[in-house]
Amino acid sequence: MPYDTFLFRSAARPSDAAFRPFVGLGLRAQIKGRTTEAIGGYAGGPLTLLATGAQRAAVVGTASAGLSYRLTSGVEFFTTIDAQSGEDDHRESASAGVRIRF
Repeated sequence: MPYDTFLFRSAARPSDAAFRPFVGLGLRAQIKGRTTEAIGGYAGGPLTLLATGAQRAAVVGTASAGLSYRLTSGVEFFTTIDAQSGEDDHRESASAGVRIRF
């Protein structure tokens, strides 16, 4: 069974500013194996569900950047882009949304 570790460093700092940009760089490594697996089950039952993921590179680099806008102390709009790249293993994503704290 593979083991996965992730190291990430972000340049974001705590701030009271309305606009808050951030960037991050990291490395993700599978310590053992190249295929991911997940095991699960229904409440009260045994762990009999098995899902096998796609193989990926042993080490991949990660990068992310984003911007958030704090409308009030409990409402924040955000947008992020993320990328992960390694030998024959590439993934990109973008997201946007609203965080509501209560």
